[in-house]
Formats: sequence, structure tokens, C-alpha cells
Amino acid sequence: MNVEGFNIMEGQPLKKKISIWRILRWIIIVVLLFAWFTHPMRKPTLLKKLDVLKVTPIGSSWDEVVQAIGEQDGWRIMSRSRDRGALGLLRKQRIGVMHIVADLGRSSVFISLRAEWGFDENEKLIVVYVTKNLSP
Repeated sequence: MNVEGFNIMEGQPLKKKISIWRILRWIIIVVLLFAWFTHPMRKPTLLKKLDVLKVTPIGSSWDEVVQAIGEQDGWRIMSRSRDRGALGLLRKQRIGVMHIVADLGRSSVFISLRAEWGFDENEKLIVVYVTKNLSP
């Protein structure tokens, strides 16, 4: 059927193709947004701290924490000291008498996650800090 030079029957499949591409585009956008927001490194530091505490609960020994860090994919020990405690979030006072600092990976190109474990004189874990840091 022709209406002023436009074939409605031939135009119909084109409209279906456009709507299929539009739907496909929205599906791709939704999948990408879901992947972006659910990526484990995008978790707030509190949620990441809960993940760290599941692996290294308060009361764990020094050796258990070192072993647990080694078993986690992407975690690596950056420093450890048996004569200084953990600095903490405000970096004003040390907590405990020993500490381990580990890199937990990157949440983006310029942001890395870092954890610090503080131990008492009996080599038992007493505090865990997780921070996001700018990194080159």
C-alpha cells in the first residue's frame, strides 16, 4: 500500500529492526552498568573491611594472617613489622605492637585498596583498617 510515495509494508520491517537495535543497546547498557557497580573493588571500604574480617577475623594469629593474605588472589604484603603497631585511619597513634600492611588491589587506575592489621604483644590480631589510596 502506497501513501504519498511511502510504502507502509516495506517500512514496517525497518521499524522492527530499529526497535530491536534499541532494545539490544539498552540491554548492553544495563549489563555494563551492572558490571561497573557490582565489581568487587567498587565496594565501599566498610564492605571491603567486612570481607577482610571474614578472611582474617579478630583474634587470628600473626602467622594465620600472613597465610590468609598469601592465599587471597590479588593481595600482597607491602610491609610488616614486629616492633611497631598499626597506624590507623587518622595516622596519629599506633595501635598494638606489630602490624602488617597489604595491597588488596585496585578499584580504578588511580585508586588502590590497602589493609593494615594491628597485633598485640601475644601476636593476636586486634584491629583491621581498610583504606582507599591514590596511587600512581
